[in-house]
Amino acid sequence: QIRQIEDEISALQAKQATLQSTYVGLLANTDQGSTNTVNVLDPPFLPVEPVNTRWYLLVLMAGAIGAALATAGAYLLEFLDDRILNVEQVQEVTGLMTLGTLPQLESGELSESIVMLSNPHSTDAEAFRVLRTNLLFASVDHELHSLLVSSPNPGEGKSFVSSNLAVAFAQTGKRVILIDADLRKPTLHRVFSLVNNVGVTSALVAPTAALESMLQETSVPDLRVMTSGPLPPNPSELLSSHKMEELMHYLATQCDLVVIDSPPVTVVSDTAVLASRADGVLVVFAAD
Repeated sequence: QIRQIEDEISALQAKQATLQSTYVGLLANTDQGSTNTVNVLDPPFLPVEPVNTRWYLLVLMAGAIGAALATAGAYLLEFLDDRILNVEQVQEVTGLMTLGTLPQLESGELSESIVMLSNPHSTDAEAFRVLRTNLLFASVDHELHSLLVSSPNPGEGKSFVSSNLAVAFAQTGKRVILIDADLRKPTLHRVFSLVNNVGVTSALVAPTAALESMLQETSVPDLRVMTSGPLPPNPSELLSSHKMEELMHYLATQCDLVVIDSPPVTVVSDTAVLASRADGVLVVFAAD
């Protein structure tokens, strides 16, 4: 074993000697210039002052890039925004003239939402008078005996508009009947503080002689309200029935104007059925 180890040591020493001779040969070739192709262009030197980073150029460049990205983002958001923000967009979407701009209803008691009664001398009440006048001008050729009020989506203010508009017409001396035809989520009985044990659904199954008793008086002269009545399981079928058409004709003979508060037009099909039986349709768009 000792002899084997000595042989291995001798082999390693011989290999080391071979590598050393090769390295010396390479160094010799480099010194002669035959294989060394590295040239020094600029000798290194130590700086004696801080390097000028031109920070102000970086700040200007960052500001320019940020402004460009912000502008592009603003244009992209404007392009993707499909909300209705002004009167011009309403006219572009519907192709119809806008009849008026009304105040935003503040959250509170529904009984306080009739601005025509709670604050008749305010600018909000004057906006409803302007709407009333514009409706009369819009129906010069065809007199308006029945008006349906709806909105694209829930919560856009159709009941707020229909109740105040009915009061506005009644204050001119017209005999007005306000109908709550929203048989899914009625609100007019709470707006006028009325009972809702009888109403539209009751009138559809009652004889004609009993219809007069289902019209409830309000604090406004010449304004009566027919609430929705008990909520039915099949409101669409009731509103599209022949009995509903007869009810509309009967109410039209009992007053000068029938104002119908209907469900949102994009949610259920009830409004499309009622609209075919009305002289005009007023669509309420909420801003934004």
